[in-house]
Amino acid sequence: MTTQNTTTQPLDSLKIGMLEVTIWKNDSEKGPPQNITISRRYRDGDEYKTAYSFGPADLATVKVLTDWAIKRVIEYQLVQKTVANSLQRSGG
Repeated sequence: MTTQNTTTQPLDSLKIGMLEVTIWKNDSEKGPPQNITISRRYRDGDEYKTAYSFGPADLATVKVLTDWAIKRVIEYQLVQKTVANSLQRSGG
């Protein structure tokens, strides 16, 4: 699993309870695709930690978070295409 650069700000995130999905911009030579991470916070004594595995009771919430992330990524891609098309038409 790739860890995200801590200086990179997420494009968007949604948290439900202790589960969170985060959308990251990942610029590359092929354009700026988005990557997502889904994480679960839990308490270990006095310390909060992050895990990337889920139990059966988490799966319905993981699905809601994943559905939301898919919708947001598609929206970002549509905006990027619209901007690129506008720039082409304007000669920029």
